[in-house]
Amino acid sequence: MVENGFDFSILNTIKELIAKRSQRLSKFFTTKNFTPIESPEGYKATCIDFYDQINVVISNRASIYPIYPEEVIKKVMKHFQNIPEDRFSEFRTYTDIHHNRLTVYAKKGEFIPDVVYKDREYAKSLEAVLMTLCKELDATYKKVMTAV
Repeated sequence: MVENGFDFSILNTIKELIAKRSQRLSKFFTTKNFTPIESPEGYKATCIDFYDQINVVISNRASIYPIYPEEVIKKVMKHFQNIPEDRFSEFRTYTDIHHNRLTVYAKKGEFIPDVVYKDREYAKSLEAVLMTLCKELDATYKKVMTAV
């Protein structure tokens, strides 16, 4: 909010900023609800159960956290350890075996927060990438569980 040449939005706390970002993401990701909660990444916009047993946290990246039993998650993540960075044209993808997460970054030279809160189409592209990866995680999880 700008009043008499002064921008009052700079007075927002981090929690207020994350709450506004969560509301915006919830609007852009029409079937998902983001809330500001404490996550492994700190206080961030988080979607609990973005996909079956999978949470998503949006910070400077989008992080996908499967909530699987410890003995299963290692096997599932191992299937994703060689995921190509450039698999998706608008994003870079990495597997973080140590933190049991998949991470999605913007293209080199860009940052997800610079675009995702302003551009609905970009948010929709990110949502599609996240859904694709979540579906693949879920399918791998089911294969691992039937083998156990």
